[in-house]
Amino acid sequence: MQREIKFRGKRIDNGKWVYGMPYSFKPFWDKPPYYKPYILMFNPRWDLEAQYNYLKDPVAFAHLEDSVWKVIPESIGQYTGNRDIEKIEVYEKDIVADKDGYVALPVSFRYGCFIWGDMLRLAEGIGHIKVVGNTIDSPELEKRN
Repeated sequence: MQREIKFRGKRIDNGKWVYGMPYSFKPFWDKPPYYKPYILMFNPRWDLEAQYNYLKDPVAFAHLEDSVWKVIPESIGQYTGNRDIEKIEVYEKDIVADKDGYVALPVSFRYGCFIWGDMLRLAEGIGHIKVVGNTIDSPELEKRN
């Protein structure tokens, strides 16, 4: 079975979460008030050719701008390929708790796998965790052991 690769990020303009493929670059302008660090997130239905064409000539493809979003770089997280006990997709930077809600820890990618906390592989605890927030919207939920 092939794992689904997708990402999410929080839009700069309205704070909503969007899902797709990120593209990182440094804008050619670097002076305020025009410069804000961001990463482009493409609609997941776009293939690589469509993404390339947009990047090559954004003016010609301006009619597609509702499918390209500027997102906060720190908010981008990859889908882990897992769902919690309530069937909610688990993303990197989500905060998960045990099924009773006692310990809330962030999901990260380290040691070649997605983990929650410092050492528990996400796959080992997936049947017993629940997404309670994320480090962007609700950092106060994170409790370190």
